[in-house]
Amino acid sequence: MSVGSAAAITIERIIVPVERMHRAISQRWFSAVGLPGKPVEAAHNGVAKTVYSSIRLAASLGGLAADHLIRVPPATADRTKAVVNGLWGDKLGQHAARLEVPMGLRDRSSEPVAFEHIADAYPDPGPNLVFLVHGFADTERCWLATATRPGMYEVLDESSGFTPILVRYNTGMSLAVNGALLARLIEDLTSAWPVPVQTAAAVGHSMGGLVMRSACAEGQNDGHSWVSKMSSLTTIGSPHLGTPIEKLVNVLAASLGISRNTVPLQEFTDTRSDGIKDLRWGLAGHPLSPGVAHHFVAGVVTSRAQHPVGAALGDLVVRVHSATAGSEAETSSEVVVGRSRHNDLVHSDEVISQVVAWLGA
Repeated sequence: MSVGSAAAITIERIIVPVERMHRAISQRWFSAVGLPGKPVEAAHNGVAKTVYSSIRLAASLGGLAADHLIRVPPATADRTKAVVNGLWGDKLGQHAARLEVPMGLRDRSSEPVAFEHIADAYPDPGPNLVFLVHGFADTERCWLATATRPGMYEVLDESSGFTPILVRYNTGMSLAVNGALLARLIEDLTSAWPVPVQTAAAVGHSMGGLVMRSACAEGQNDGHSWVSKMSSLTTIGSPHLGTPIEKLVNVLAASLGISRNTVPLQEFTDTRSDGIKDLRWGLAGHPLSPGVAHHFVAGVVTSRAQHPVGAALGDLVVRVHSATAGSEAETSSEVVVGRSRHNDLVHSDEVISQVVAWLGA
């Protein structure tokens, strides 16, 4: 289990800016007092260093103990790791062994699938494959049905004529890195697939759509055979032109650097992962892959898809203009779904039906 390690790295990340702000503020006051305050300053600094070191040590030891003693459901452990990877996945340091999520295939039970066991994981392999790529700080479980909501995976498996392939990856890595890893993964899978692959397609939610676009570009540059088999790419709530949340965080980080007292907070904010930072502009300016039919799904929180408020707010994470790739998409199809929030889109009956229709086309 890794929940304890996740808590440890979170505490560690928070302690650093708090300690630096404490030091910056205290130094200003002791400098104002001058020489008479030097003995007090020395004692204060010694106590502060001991306290912060003790917190770090307690967090590290507590995390290790929790990993061995606390039993949590696999879905909770996986989601915890996904969130930590999303926030700091490109710089996990000593926690990497317990927390880092490698790029890989997963079966419908969310267990890893090795290439030598492809036939066991897919006992009825078809010639048409559709890759399902999850979004930021999420796992492949987003595609599965729940007790109250339908699942994209189950519907595609039963009625699309495609074999759905679940992918899990570290959403804290840059789009370029994840794209290259995914391109290689697909190349290796299509080579190991029990029957010749005729058609490949992909559905990506949020960041997953951008990673898949990057994989298509990387695969084309590297001469991968699967690229010529790609028929369509459907993106659901993907910030092709960036998300306003990351743009706002970037402005906030810059403003924190104005005062030397808040510089540590700026440094903390800048430790967010490369994956998050890439969401500032998405893939704006990058051309869509030639020869691939691109389909775009956007969500709006308003009941009417064309409502101006809905266009401005989108699904509360991605605006419609960004989710439909704006002027980047000259020949494409798009659907805007009303009364939808970002993470609800993958479980929407309307969206699932539309994806099946696009794959059939």
